[in-house]
Amino acid sequence: CFITHIARRMSAQLPRGQAVFLAGVPDRADLEGLEATILSTDGDDVYGVRVNSTSECVNVPAVHVRASQGDTKAPDEGEIVAPSAWRVGLEDERAYEWLIDCYRMRVDDDMTLGGGLLHGLYNPACTNSSLVADFLLFTKLAVSRGIIGDKESPWDWAQYCARAAKCLKSAFDQKDATGKYDEAVASGRSLRFTAEQVYGVSCEAQERDPFVSVIKQQVGDALFPGSAGADEDEDDFDDDGSGASFDDPTVFDDVGGVHVWRQLLSRLNAPA
Repeated sequence: CFITHIARRMSAQLPRGQAVFLAGVPDRADLEGLEATILSTDGDDVYGVRVNSTSECVNVPAVHVRASQGDTKAPDEGEIVAPSAWRVGLEDERAYEWLIDCYRMRVDDDMTLGGGLLHGLYNPACTNSSLVADFLLFTKLAVSRGIIGDKESPWDWAQYCARAAKCLKSAFDQKDATGKYDEAVASGRSLRFTAEQVYGVSCEAQERDPFVSVIKQQVGDALFPGSAGADEDEDDFDDDGSGASFDDPTVFDDVGGVHVWRQLLSRLNAPA
């Protein structure tokens, strides 16, 4: 019927990694309303999904798959999107929070969808210094790739880092995103798609973008000189207990200067 045809066309636009919920799956009343993640597509008719709460993988007709509001679909294949387009319509403070949440959800996605890649807060040896280093890596990549830096939308680095200090120590997953961002805010934006633009690959990619390793080395040398803090074979920065040294201030020139990042670390170190 016409309604089914339209629903199928809308569902067919959803990319791998998209957060969805299931509705009306035939003979599977137990799946009603559950959140899932798209793993694969079979033409326009069927999605392979993983149910978040049970980790069950199941094929679901596309008409029974709905995008979650907390993370809207990525652009259609071939559509050209300006790197900073995610910011259009967001007030400054909301924009800082959105991008920080983009980083936080990517950290969670890398663990749950990326084969157990552990970095940031999920690094088993996480310290406040290594957390700052991982967030700095994300931020420098965002600047390098034009995600941040639109001349018409100045970026307040002090506010950005102050906002980050309040939430970097808290995990943030798809369920949190769905609850936090209503359709009016999330419309036309995707936390996952923006993260893919920042890191150059999806969370499910088998190999990293080589450019990430270049920037990671710069960050590691600046914060943990003389250590294995930026070992390319490691998932995250390795703080040997000495903490971040901020030895090379020039590394911070494109992200607001070394002062705001020192202040971020100080805030993280402060007693709760």
